[in-house]
Amino acid sequence: QECGLSMAVLQQAMLAEGELEQLVREFSSPRYKEGYEKGIHDFDACLLLRSLLPALESADLLRFDPSSRALAQVFWVNIKSRSQNTDSAALSYISWPERAQSAAQMQSTFHSKQAIELLAAEVASALTEFIEQHPIGVDKLTIRRAADYLVAELGRERLEFIGSKYAVTLVEELKRSINDETWRHYQLALEKMLGWPAERWNLSSAWLQAMIQDKQLHHLQRYIPEAVALINADQRLERRWTEVDLELRVESLMGDHPNIIERCLNFGLDEFLLRLQKHRDEVVPAYHRYLAIRQEVISSERDNLRLQEFKARPLSSFVRNRLINESYLPLIGDNLAKQMGTVGDNKRTDLMGLLMMISPPGYGKTTLMEYVANRLGLIFMKINCPSLGHQVVSLDPEQAPNATARKELQKLNLGLEMGNNVMLYLDDIQHTDPEFLQKFISLCDGTRRIDGVWRGNTKTYDMRGRKF
Repeated sequence: QECGLSMAVLQQAMLAEGELEQLVREFSSPRYKEGYEKGIHDFDACLLLRSLLPALESADLLRFDPSSRALAQVFWVNIKSRSQNTDSAALSYISWPERAQSAAQMQSTFHSKQAIELLAAEVASALTEFIEQHPIGVDKLTIRRAADYLVAELGRERLEFIGSKYAVTLVEELKRSINDETWRHYQLALEKMLGWPAERWNLSSAWLQAMIQDKQLHHLQRYIPEAVALINADQRLERRWTEVDLELRVESLMGDHPNIIERCLNFGLDEFLLRLQKHRDEVVPAYHRYLAIRQEVISSERDNLRLQEFKARPLSSFVRNRLINESYLPLIGDNLAKQMGTVGDNKRTDLMGLLMMISPPGYGKTTLMEYVANRLGLIFMKINCPSLGHQVVSLDPEQAPNATARKELQKLNLGLEMGNNVMLYLDDIQHTDPEFLQKFISLCDGTRRIDGVWRGNTKTYDMRGRKF
């Protein structure tokens, strides 16, 4: 349905070699954000479809889950009595069957579901009002599916509500489990609660639940609501029965999922479609909202942290000459190898030290280090020391004398918090106070530790073994 493909197209694709697989790949490929694994999920989806499509064709309206069908039946039985009144609400109920049949003919003629969707929305609104007056324990999705099911039943030429063999089994087992006298008392209690659908629903559910626990019929647990509707509305609804088997088994699956046991998946068709609609209507939109919010947070934090500033951008005019190759880089390389470590047999374990570069202004110290950071793939955390000045003696941003100094200290602590793949570059460090420089001594010896402040909390950063 999401692909815009009819059942006939899918069935034809099942017969054609490789065509179903192609349809699945075309549908799944753009959905990589939903955990799609190419190959594995394609294979499993085809196996599922080869079981689901024939079952869907034979299931008729049993594709709706038992709770939705039961709610629709109880609702319809209770509003039929109101339809004998003359108020406007009752008159709208009277018109539903004719409108549903007209909507079904519209869909058959023009392939448009607009009339069906409009009527289903009206039915869902009335159902919601009914649940508020008679609080039966169902969620919004069940109300929505119950409305869709009721419109589908009303759109048929003859109004007969479909019933499954599983609900009949439950009701017959309940009758066998109690004697005639107990059954008569139970029916008498239901008669006295006529007009109280929620109370009748709860009483019947309690009886069936107790019977399932006693008889160990847990595989029929989810058909309790349909059995409740069968008991409470048995004499007031026309029914059609079907022996369709809704329990499916798919084997030889490749995916990893809690419901897949020894490469086999057992599930009910109606339960699967209910979970599918819940996933499509609730989980996927919520996940997309999460992605949008996450992107907003990432963008906001990126702006706050100014991450683009920490990416090394060597000058396009930078030229490596013999002086750099034969003199500067060997010195710098040996020093950085001592600080960050090397690979192979010569790997150092005593990571320590610092690199101090001294030259007149404009000789390219910053340019050279930015180039090295770029080639090594390091975050280039450049701290503008003149902005700190001689007044700064602490790494705590809150103690900075002005906004500019505070921002530089926040950057410095961010570099410490990142810890790995970072080059901390203190530019023009001679403009800072000697007490400030004392903070970095322990970072440069064998302990490789420094005390910083991150988001108002003091932290001790240990850089041993880190590419820092």
